[in-house]
Amino acid sequence: MTIGMHTIMQKSHTKIMIMAAGEAKSEVVARAVQDPVSKTCVASYLQNHAHAEFVITKGAARFLHARLYARLQQCCVQNCVECIEYVCHTIALDCKKSLRDVTAVDYAQHRLQGVLPGDSLQWFVLCHQRLLDKVQQGTVQVAHKSIMHTSPHHDDILLSYYAYAKRFLTQTKNMFLMVTSGFNAVTNKYVQGLLKGIDQLFIQTYEQEIFQDPYEKIMDLFSQAYTKQDFTAQKIIERIVIARHIRDIFEGYTVASLLEAVDWLVYGYFPHVYPGKKDIPAVQVLKGALRESEEDRVWTVSGVSLSRVVHLRSQFYTGDFFVPQPTIQSDARPIASYFESFAPDVITVALDPEGTGPDTHYKVLQVVARALEMYQNKKQDLQIWGYRNVWHRFMPHEVNRMILVTQEEIDSMEQLFLRCYATQKTAPFPAVHFDGPFSTLVKQVLQDQYEQIKLLVGDDAQLAGFAGCIFLKTMNEQEFLEYVKDVSVTK
Repeated sequence: MTIGMHTIMQKSHTKIMIMAAGEAKSEVVARAVQDPVSKTCVASYLQNHAHAEFVITKGAARFLHARLYARLQQCCVQNCVECIEYVCHTIALDCKKSLRDVTAVDYAQHRLQGVLPGDSLQWFVLCHQRLLDKVQQGTVQVAHKSIMHTSPHHDDILLSYYAYAKRFLTQTKNMFLMVTSGFNAVTNKYVQGLLKGIDQLFIQTYEQEIFQDPYEKIMDLFSQAYTKQDFTAQKIIERIVIARHIRDIFEGYTVASLLEAVDWLVYGYFPHVYPGKKDIPAVQVLKGALRESEEDRVWTVSGVSLSRVVHLRSQFYTGDFFVPQPTIQSDARPIASYFESFAPDVITVALDPEGTGPDTHYKVLQVVARALEMYQNKKQDLQIWGYRNVWHRFMPHEVNRMILVTQEEIDSMEQLFLRCYATQKTAPFPAVHFDGPFSTLVKQVLQDQYEQIKLLVGDDAQLAGFAGCIFLKTMNEQEFLEYVKDVSVTK
């Protein structure tokens, strides 16, 4: 049931309270409070109600001008570099000028004028150099390091910094830790479509691959088909993979028993469950195994041994409407154990604040932080690389490493996504502003970030020949743990 604004505002003396938490709500909160009343932002009609008020967190208040100005003024007086960068970047982008070309008049006429301390124009020169330093940092060779890549869902690494990781895969020791099984992202329709191609003839034709060949060989067959762009073979291997999983989960170790299990799923199970209904445990495992196989395909194609790809299946990830909180014993301790055995120089982590996109991202962030605190024999110079993809974007002032990528690298990422993550070509939970393959959205994000940097830097030879830019935030352990505390929705 929904209630219209007219009904809510019908009585002039009614007290109306709107509560919003997290940075994901900050744009709509700002539009509702600051923009002219408009049907494009229905909440803006509350401006006409005398007793309406917003109860919001610090993150949700991010773009409210008066609060932003006061916070920036306070931070800039203390020479907070990130705040000064934010002010300089915002003014330059609004004026559509490079940082070097912003004038005293531009600054005086901007809504953020008066925020920068001392000689304001010197800060634009400083921020210009800092931006070049960030781009330069992205060119530093990564070699002879052990890198632990953590990922909330299968595909989060590909959709964020894959092009960068691909460059140093052969010069570094890598391990990929997939924290959740991701079964909620696999639709019944997709599974049914695969299963309907598995009949007795199919099982008998590929009996060797389904019942006898090792899993690694099946992934190698997919890699060969991918290289040859043999889409028919790729589809066949998808069906072989799900048949193997049904064999193990439903104990279908003969042609007859496997066919019986497939028929039960096609005719006895899926027609009787509605989309979004919590699956039985066996089907959850089946869907999760499909997602795991998709990740395995990516890294096999990329030349990574499957012994370096770990699927944790963290227990906090369920099909329940209210998902339980992670626990130390079930969720954090297994990750800490991998930290101990692998001894990483670098740990990567999805750095999404609470309230932005799926809560799985934020929960995994908290789990990784807790595992890091439990990790005893860590290296003194341990680095944390924070990344983001489709759910929440970094702003240039928030990062300290910018990796320029070519159009070929971007196209390679998209091709891998579309061919390996078959369950995600039509995502059941698309982004708020986009309905389509996430790889297409990521292409746009990378291109937008590159255009931002080009505008802020101006003409510079080191930016030529590229088409996108990856943003990373690198931190030491203490900086990371402080950051995790700061991005809580309760802030």
